[in-house]
Amino acid sequence: GRGGGRGGGRADGGRGGFAGSGGAGRGGFSGGGGRGNAADRKAGRRAAQMAKVDAKGRAEADFYFKLRAEESGKKARGPSKETIRRDREELFDASHGSSGIRFDEYEAVPVQRSGPGAEPRGPKALASFDDLADAKFAVPKFVLENVRRCGYKRPTPIQAHCLPLALDDKNDLMSCAQTGSGKTCAFLVPAISRLDPNAREGSSDKKGSLAASPSVVVMAPTRELAIQIHHEARRLAFDDEANAAVAPPRAVVVYGGADAKAQLRELARGCDVLVATPGR
Repeated sequence: GRGGGRGGGRADGGRGGFAGSGGAGRGGFSGGGGRGNAADRKAGRRAAQMAKVDAKGRAEADFYFKLRAEESGKKARGPSKETIRRDREELFDASHGSSGIRFDEYEAVPVQRSGPGAEPRGPKALASFDDLADAKFAVPKFVLENVRRCGYKRPTPIQAHCLPLALDDKNDLMSCAQTGSGKTCAFLVPAISRLDPNAREGSSDKKGSLAASPSVVVMAPTRELAIQIHHEARRLAFDDEANAAVAPPRAVVVYGGADAKAQLRELARGCDVLVATPGR
């Protein structure tokens, strides 16, 4: 400020936020209400904005941990028969399926594999989703049943090659394929198949950890894609034989542009597979 410190900005989190320090000349920071230079005013606005962000983050954290503590105190119980029936109807209705994929055209798509998992040393590509029932893949019964419910029969090239590689447990895997080629199924089936049934987030013993600790994190660039992946994760993680002792796997989605409290509430109930956009 000038001399005795004119200005000072607003204390309610509005423009400004640094008070004039007084003294001779124009030293110190000037708030939005003072006569500091443009850089000082910009710094004041930035500080006020960050203070709001920090306050919002603390409030959301308090909200989450309060809900998590409440969930920890509840007696573990599996989903009701009505909940299982409703979820089954929602997730596997006739509007879903892979009927729109032109499998004959996919046969002509060239596939390149490199690294230790490349053929012939690596596992062979799947000829059919029925091959997943082979004991060497150790795919849980509920996942096999969900694959059948989804109507998956003939794998696309990305699925045929990625599924056996990821289920082999000896490979880290990076793959690339065009939009609509079935990548989501290719990475979700192995990920959900390897979830430890005794360490699922929905079980009572894991809730005591308070912080959400998903075993799988899927990053998506847009919320529309995140919502699609989350829906597919719910379909493949559905388990109608789950009970109070072994909770069904829980898939949760978080993304910006929506109420954070609703998403925090879902996280507080437990999360094994988290689908998220980078910002949120």
